[in-house]
Amino acid sequence: MNRLLTRIKTLIQAPKTKQEAVGSWSHWSLFILFGLLCIVPFWGKGLILLALLGLVALINGPMLFVFGMIYTALFSLFPPLALLFSLILLIRETFFFVRNWRFGLLATYFYGMPVLFTLLLTHSPYPIVVTKLILLCLSLLILYALSALVYTRSFNSHGLLWNVISIPYDVLLFLIPKRFSKRFSRQTHLSPARKHFK
Repeated sequence: MNRLLTRIKTLIQAPKTKQEAVGSWSHWSLFILFGLLCIVPFWGKGLILLALLGLVALINGPMLFVFGMIYTALFSLFPPLALLFSLILLIRETFFFVRNWRFGLLATYFYGMPVLFTLLLTHSPYPIVVTKLILLCLSLLILYALSALVYTRSFNSHGLLWNVISIPYDVLLFLIPKRFSKRFSRQTHLSPARKHFK
């Protein structure tokens, strides 16, 4: 039992060196997921993205709900605190993207290359098997170089895997409120005589 607990502890523990990060299960899971995204056709890519979306929503959804309830309860009592807190979050996110340009490069490559991979396969004059093998080897080498670039800043391969697979969820959260806010805005449902009373 103790051996099992120590094994689980080592699996969950974040890597402390670059060698541990490269040898961790999360690093290789990232490569396997990238390889799957490259090899499968467009409908398979969609299924993988839906599975990632479901996994992240299952984990992040309840936490987001609890955080929203706390946020609403605290800041309904003192509204200027909500403005200050939102400003702090905005500044923090801005610093995150400026500081982590390496992650942005890796994430863009992670989701952009499989689409480019499929387009290159459909328009290649060479045999599909040879093209697929060469493109897969090249894209995995580039992903390895980008992950090594990310590991120069941080060795947390678990966090890298989680942040990469949570991107579709973050994009969905970014897009949904815009679409619904246009559709359900008050001005579209007001009669022409009452529009000036918004």
